Amino acid sequence: HASSLMVTPSQDDAGCEAPVALSAMLRSHAIHSGISVSVHGASGPYGDLGAYSHEARIFTQENINFLQSVANTLATAMDRKSADQRLTYLAQFATLTGLANRTRLMDAFSQLPSGTQGAIAVLNLDRFALINNARGHPTGERLLGEIGLRFGQVLSGNDLVARLWADEFAFLL
Repeated sequence: HASSLMVTPSQDDAGCEAPVALSAMLRSHAIHSGISVSVHGASGPYGDLGAYSHEARIFTQENINFLQSVANTLATAMDRKSADQRLTYLAQFATLTGLANRTRLMDAFSQLPSGTQGAIAVLNLDRFALINNARGHPTGERLLGEIGLRFGQVLSGNDLVARLWADEFAFLL
């Protein structure tokens, strides 16, 4: 969580990190000084958070600590949002194939308007266990992923393909 102090080159830094020159963009907005801290989440950096002033000033370590605590709170919120999005995805899609899962299929079916015509087709890959036994589960998983990808490519935009279970797929047409 490195922080940097940005002040005009003529100022002292009063024990904080060495001053750096302000960018042309900040100078064009009449910014004379500022601080910036890293917003670092669980999966890496999100970016920087800064506070800027139209007046020349020296930011103290207390200012930097406060801004860093705001950045940490922001990173926690962003991490939580990312985790929520991931859980929502996992609740509706099969990770191996990226296809909708049984829950997503049933949800899509229940949301069809009354009187909608269509079909649900179920496809079971018979004797798929032979592939797993002969070539190993990693090969079988890669093959299922490829099958799912190809199913998704041949359907129209309104159709849905879902992986129900191991080697069983359903199509909402």
